[in-house]
Amino acid sequence: MSKRQRSNFFGTLTTFFMGIGAGMVLARWLLPVSKKTETESDEIPVLDPMPETKFFFQEDGETPALQKLARENEELKLEYKRLLARTKESEQNVQDEERAALFRALETILIQLPVLSERIKAGTDIPFDTVLSLVDMIPEKLETLEIRMINTPGQITYFDPVRHKPVPSQTGQVSAQTPVKVIAPGFQYKDIVLTPSEVRMQTDGK
Repeated sequence: MSKRQRSNFFGTLTTFFMGIGAGMVLARWLLPVSKKTETESDEIPVLDPMPETKFFFQEDGETPALQKLARENEELKLEYKRLLARTKESEQNVQDEERAALFRALETILIQLPVLSERIKAGTDIPFDTVLSLVDMIPEKLETLEIRMINTPGQITYFDPVRHKPVPSQTGQVSAQTPVKVIAPGFQYKDIVLTPSEVRMQTDGK
């Protein structure tokens, strides 16, 4: 671009921007300027406060509605205490009934065992069948309370970690499904194991 062409280009560009500036000034002069009226203000208008409500709160204290709620709350607390007391009383009655049922089921045995013990200590010759009949009566009485004996002494069975435990003298690790001999029976109430049977592995030879 020659020097003359550059001069013409910048002259045209200058004329263009001067035209834009003059147009903006003319538009500003021609457009009406809005004026705020005396009633207008830059401040945010403040709304009238809501009318005072006296449904729940009043200057002169609690309303009847609050007083009613307070009374109902106290009544509920008292009723809860009464229900709690009755529940504890019912639980105690159930426990007492269970103890009484247990005693009635074992009453014969509980009475005869001390008598048998004294006669043995005194050297009385007790028939063998009498002792056995008393002992055999125990499982029968327990079954009336849904307490069952787990296995019988001398029985050969398979080791169950839940229902069996090795005797303290057991040597070696006893794994599930290992043949074992029952040394002392266990007991369970329904499906709950109260005490597991004591067992020993057959390989001990005892």
